[in-house]
Amino acid sequence: MPTTTTTKDSIGQELLNVPFGEMVRNLGLAIADAQYALDSSSLKIAQLMAGYRIDENGAAVRDAGGFVKLGNTEYPLLLLGFSPSFYQFVETIIEVKMEISMHESDEQTTTTRDRKVDRDKGILTSLVKGHKSHVTTVTAKHSQKYSYSAEGSSLIRTKLVPIPPPAALQQIAAEIAKSLKGTSESTSDVSTQVNQAVGNVG
Repeated sequence: MPTTTTTKDSIGQELLNVPFGEMVRNLGLAIADAQYALDSSSLKIAQLMAGYRIDENGAAVRDAGGFVKLGNTEYPLLLLGFSPSFYQFVETIIEVKMEISMHESDEQTTTTRDRKVDRDKGILTSLVKGHKSHVTTVTAKHSQKYSYSAEGSSLIRTKLVPIPPPAALQQIAAEIAKSLKGTSESTSDVSTQVNQAVGNVG
């Protein structure tokens, strides 16, 4: 049956048309962008907890939001045991589901009708007296029913887990926090202190 073969070919083509490669590529790029945003946010939090931030000129300035005052001294959050949170994407899964159903049925119907002709009442009355004949009419019908449905769904699932901050970052940030402990908001030489603290670690 040509219709069936063509339909099966189209179903196979639909399966081949699933943009699986594009889905994987787009998911990878999306995760990379999200991971970059998460890491950038965590680094800013680390700076805040160390007691400084980078201004529009690229210089380190004191960030009052990263200090807690105990007594007469302000301590950076890192020196009080706080730590920036880092996250990482793991176990990313792409699942594509397609459900295709096809149903085809043939139906052939034959109808037979008998018809009795009384020739006594026809034009042959004078020729064939009292003769009756039967006429059988046969009607054949053929129908083909076909139904097709296709459903698809995709699922993307990924897991985000916290990870420890890099050891080097913790060490440098802690050194910076020590150098800024007790500094006032009017301190204008924060960049120098930060650079010295980083040099001490190196």
